[in-house]
Amino acid sequence: MYHKSSLVLFAILLQSCRAQTCTDYDLRLVGGQVPNEGRVEICVNQQWGTVCDDSWGDPDAEVVCRQLGYPTINATPAQFSEGNGEIFLGAVECNGNESRLIDCSHLPVGVENCSHHEDAGVHCALCQTGSVRLVDGLTEQEGRVEVCINEAWGTVCDDDWDAADASIVCLQLGYSPTNATAFRNARFGQGQLPILMDNVACQGPETRLIDCAYDEHTIDCFHSEDAGVHCQLIPNRSVSTLA
Repeated sequence: MYHKSSLVLFAILLQSCRAQTCTDYDLRLVGGQVPNEGRVEICVNQQWGTVCDDSWGDPDAEVVCRQLGYPTINATPAQFSEGNGEIFLGAVECNGNESRLIDCSHLPVGVENCSHHEDAGVHCALCQTGSVRLVDGLTEQEGRVEVCINEAWGTVCDDDWDAADASIVCLQLGYSPTNATAFRNARFGQGQLPILMDNVACQGPETRLIDCAYDEHTIDCFHSEDAGVHCQLIPNRSVSTLA
């Protein structure tokens, strides 16, 4: 007869094992300093294994980043610590347009001539420099303005923030630049990311917020000053909340 404590331990171990299962051909990045970089591991038969870096290049990195939901811009191969266990993929050759790494040309799964010092890795950009997005609005067409600079998201300080600046944000996101409303004083809540722009001064011909004049020195700004916008829809036109 099992002791009660043994049954509890068995249940904990079983739950832990279930938590570690994965879906075939899922990917994850391991061993990086940030979540968007690391050694590439692929799931095969509910087990994680590594990928050999023979023929590993930019198109392969782009596909990994795409599959994981990151932008493909500036996706680069990289090397991280050695993995352990199985090496599942070798001689991977992507053309860069595939949606999953497993869809790329490669040797049969489990067939390779590598050791773990050849484990492939990638660095994915969190965002494309110059992109903007609206966060925490009640609808997709409004929110706190966040901008991507040097592949990282951040907020915009509301010093000198006005309708001309809001118009460029709306234009960039595919909304009407007419009747754009600028909001100050963290109307859509205070962000947590670095404050990247201050004293934004758009003149009208710009097509991206980052093309407007601005001050990158934001030491005198606080998240209580996060800028926001409300944009007007253009009839019969699709839009993006990230551009």
